[in-house]
Amino acid sequence: QQQSIQNMYLTTDSSVAEEYIRLSFQKMKVYSLASYQRGHSTRHYVTNDTLIRSILDMYLAAQAKHLVYTDKSSFTAAISILGNAPDRLCLKSERSH
Repeated sequence: QQQSIQNMYLTTDSSVAEEYIRLSFQKMKVYSLASYQRGHSTRHYVTNDTLIRSILDMYLAAQAKHLVYTDKSSFTAAISILGNAPDRLCLKSERSH
């Protein structure tokens, strides 16, 4: 018997991507860390909030049984390696940051 996935943990540095995913998966409960400021972690200047959020996101996402990630993201590559989720889907991306 196939079990449907009802919860999703989302880690993204894009508010636009988060809004799109929440609208696209309205029947699913989407969790995201809101305690710290969202930001891109590869810029020359990274705030403490952005760094803490990135580390917590990586840890939480690595707990997943199912992982959807992009092929050009070193962040999700690290999550993939650390978590070793048995069910993975790699999405091909057009560009990288």
